[in-house]
Amino acid sequence: MIYLFLFSCKDSVLESSDCLNGEVELWGQCYDVATTTELNLSNNNLSGPIPNELFDLTNLTILDLSDNNFNGEIPSDIYQLTNLTNLVLSGNLLSGSAPPQIGSLSNLEYLSLDNNQLSGEIHSSIYELANLKYLYLQSNQFTGQIPGSFSGLGAIIKLYLHENDLGGSIPLSVWQLANLQELNLSGNNFYGDLPSDISALTNLNKLFLNDNDIQGEIPESICDLTLINWSADTSFNISGNLFCKAFATNQYPDCIEGYQGDQKDDCSQCIGGQLDISGECVDNTETNLDLSGQDLAGEIPEELGDLTSLTELDLSGNDLSGSIPDDLGDLTNLAGLDLSDNELTGSIPDDLSSLTNLTELDLSQNEISSTIPEELGDLINLTELDLSGNELTGDVPEEFANLTNLTDLDLSDNELSGEIPDELGNLTNLAELDLSDNDLSGSISESFCDVDTIDFSNNELCPPYPDCFTNDEIGYQDTSGCSVQCADGEAELWGECYDPSEEIIINDIIEPGSDIPEDLSELTDLTSLDL
Repeated sequence: MIYLFLFSCKDSVLESSDCLNGEVELWGQCYDVATTTELNLSNNNLSGPIPNELFDLTNLTILDLSDNNFNGEIPSDIYQLTNLTNLVLSGNLLSGSAPPQIGSLSNLEYLSLDNNQLSGEIHSSIYELANLKYLYLQSNQFTGQIPGSFSGLGAIIKLYLHENDLGGSIPLSVWQLANLQELNLSGNNFYGDLPSDISALTNLNKLFLNDNDIQGEIPESICDLTLINWSADTSFNISGNLFCKAFATNQYPDCIEGYQGDQKDDCSQCIGGQLDISGECVDNTETNLDLSGQDLAGEIPEELGDLTSLTELDLSGNDLSGSIPDDLGDLTNLAGLDLSDNELTGSIPDDLSSLTNLTELDLSQNEISSTIPEELGDLINLTELDLSGNELTGDVPEEFANLTNLTDLDLSDNELSGEIPDELGNLTNLAELDLSDNDLSGSISESFCDVDTIDFSNNELCPPYPDCFTNDEIGYQDTSGCSVQCADGEAELWGECYDPSEEIIINDIIEPGSDIPEDLSELTDLTSLDL
């Protein structure tokens, strides 16, 4: 009995209060019901459910319990605080739904329930708070749709509903909130189009619609929202939707062009049986596709590999970037492939060796930086191969000797090294060969003498050079790494051997700025010298 008595005494002490009549005890403090109009206990490490005693403070106009550890549901008794203008419960662990009784707090101007674990639908009565100017419900787990009666928030200035699980189309009434300055609906599941009525938001200076499923063309009237800084991601973001360029102009409205971000849809306007290739509708039975000089940008679409009937593909003279997709190797009927004059990088795909019907392949004037795949030697029907103007490295593949139908080969202006395979000279149909502006070394075989047009200039090829080639065809060579063995009585001048009994004319094979070699003095019988 003594134990129970002591326990009872202790319990009665806890339940008793030093607070007077007309006062409420909350967290060890007494608050006068009549005079307490503001209660700010934010960031006080308070926890547990929100106590019901709080709602006896019926004269409160401002209640801020933000950034604590309150859990459980928001009590429905909150309706008793009819004088509230500011209700701030953000940054807690509150769960359950936002009670519809909040909608009865008709004096509310500021409502912040963000960064909790609230779920369920947002009751329509909250959207009817006519005096509400600031509504922050972001970073919860709210579901459902925004009701069409949203126009009840006629005074709203800032509306933040982002990072929830809201869906449906955005009601037209949202775009008619004339006082709205900041709107953030990002990170939800909204869909539908943007109406031209968006221009009614004349006070809007921040708009965030990113990461939804909003679709269609963006109305030109969006440019009437002149207070938005379109280029600043702190003011505007619509990325991660399904927005399309205008079908008539193939571009976004001028004010947002370049600021629309990545979109999740290719916005194809193509009918069944067609593919959207860089904005062009192409029938999947097309045999000739010429999109050259169309100012195309971005990567080459992989969908091109589905146009298996193509025999000619020309994408030259655009601003295409990225690597050449392996999928082009599926176009086994191709006879001509031209990707020249773009900004392509990466390597030449080995899969191109599957295009055994190719007669013309042009990858010139890009930024391709790989070695030349030896598999290109399998393209035995090639007559023209142009890989010039890239950053290709490594050797000239010996397998090119298999290209017996080749008439034109241009590998100039790369960074190729090693020796020129002698076997290339045995290509009896080869009429034009350009190996200039590389780092090729070694000697030049006489097997190339039958090639009509040839250019070896600006390499590191060593003399002696076959007599069948002119000085222009040999051009300047860096012979500093060459070892020249001249016959007795001959002198080595600039990498060439000269007989003193012959007239010597030396001009454009000399590197500008070279010194006159001492061996020149050994030509004691020299009667004519032209430098």
